[in-house]
Amino acid sequence: MPLKQMLSDDFLNQKEKTILSGTNEHGRKPNDGVVVGLIEPCLRETTMTLNKRDFTSTSSYVLINNWHGLVERNGLVKGDTVRAWFFRVNDRPWIALVKSS
Repeated sequence: MPLKQMLSDDFLNQKEKTILSGTNEHGRKPNDGVVVGLIEPCLRETTMTLNKRDFTSTSSYVLINNWHGLVERNGLVKGDTVRAWFFRVNDRPWIALVKSS
């Protein structure tokens, strides 16, 4: 999810932003991210880890841990457009993925 394509990153609280922007003692991003609840396009509930990847000219949020399983379960293929809706339940971040037609 490229940051330039997002309306806002207000879905993250300050602690979560700090986790995603932090670096370890070697100046590298840690492997851990923010655990989020996730509702797949098939309506299955699962958890994934939201992480932030910084590139030369932009940054992106990425979902890691079992992304390939999610793709297979939901019949997603290269070129599909998926919208991400962010919300909170009991202060826990959630993402609902909706496949656009």
